[in-house]
Amino acid sequence: MLDACGKLGWMPAPITILPDLWFPARQPIRAVFGRRPNRVIPDLWFPRAGVLLSDPLLHQQKVRPVPIGVSIAAINVSTLIATQAGTSGLFILHGRDVYCLSANHILSLNGLIPPGSPVIQPGFGDGGVVDLDNFAHNSFYQPFNTLANEIDVALAHVDIPSDAVLSILENGIPTGRFRQAAVGMQVQKSGRTTGLTQSFVVAVNAETNTPEIPGLLPAIHHVGQVVVDNPGQAFAAGGDSGAGVYDLDGNLVGVVSHTVETNPDLVSCSPALSIALWLDSLFPPPPATGGTQRNDLPAVILSVSALLLFLGIIEASRDSHVR
Repeated sequence: MLDACGKLGWMPAPITILPDLWFPARQPIRAVFGRRPNRVIPDLWFPRAGVLLSDPLLHQQKVRPVPIGVSIAAINVSTLIATQAGTSGLFILHGRDVYCLSANHILSLNGLIPPGSPVIQPGFGDGGVVDLDNFAHNSFYQPFNTLANEIDVALAHVDIPSDAVLSILENGIPTGRFRQAAVGMQVQKSGRTTGLTQSFVVAVNAETNTPEIPGLLPAIHHVGQVVVDNPGQAFAAGGDSGAGVYDLDGNLVGVVSHTVETNPDLVSCSPALSIALWLDSLFPPPPATGGTQRNDLPAVILSVSALLLFLGIIEASRDSHVR
């Protein structure tokens, strides 16, 4: 737990800034001749776990419009408890509203940071400042079920839709489709700490545990998890929680949640189809023409019309820059 006097202007009291609680401390990337590598090329015919595809520092800076895969954090302005940094996982469109999805323990801390609380980009761990760097406010979170928890997710309503862009930093535009993971599937994620990385699914429908964090989170038994190979936390590390995990076609298969307690070389992710069901419960799909319910696809799958709503934002993003 880190106490820090943030650059908040209107807040005279120190803020309690919490790290990504479900990941152990990570060793820094070793310098090469005094410099960090920008890119590491793998053996291209033999996919490997934890392949570094980008410079993670790009994901820790202020970016407008905000893409998928960058540093975010939230703060309770009454208690001044804040998360240090997590990752913007994906954007959800509902009518003309845009929501940023990330992990519950990043945006909400299971309600300790309540709906209406500001979400900033970049996060506090990356120099973010309340008011100056606000881009969203908490809206919904899925409370943890301590005995059988399946998803670790929350939503923040983006204040100005043009402040978000439906693309993954350094990795293009996702399909908007949610897909069930399978063992052996090659996946990728764009996250605040490790940047753009690739690995493999090693288990589905797995059960994992996260320990009690006294005063913050209870001990939780997680079920239905998608587990990804994570040697040396090269695929995902603290600060990557909330990152969307996609297959190589850009379909969402999970959202990064926590390191596996019994094996830190594995990372546990909330399954995409369960997230889709939760989103459908928040935003029920309208009846299809003829009075029948649209039940062939999850309501949160982005339709062509939804993508067209974002075309203006996507076009504007071509001029997006890091500040």
